[in-house]
Amino acid sequence: MPIFKSEKGSLRFKGPTSNENVHKECVKKRNLAALKVQKTYKSLRTRRRLADCAVLVEQRWWKLFDFAELKSSSVPC
Repeated sequence: MPIFKSEKGSLRFKGPTSNENVHKECVKKRNLAALKVQKTYKSLRTRRRLADCAVLVEQRWWKLFDFAELKSSSVPC
């Protein structure tokens, strides 16, 4: 940690002064960026799954509707 001497005494300050501190700060920033990307991807994947489910439900309703309409318009044997 650097020490600066002045008329009133020596001053010390904390900061990324060594390579180890700089490296730790870089790793921390990289981890935060990776976490943000992962959360974004997960939310997009979840949204896509929900949209797929909505499409499947709509398709099934149309099949049910078509079946009911066909059954009601059929002539019994």
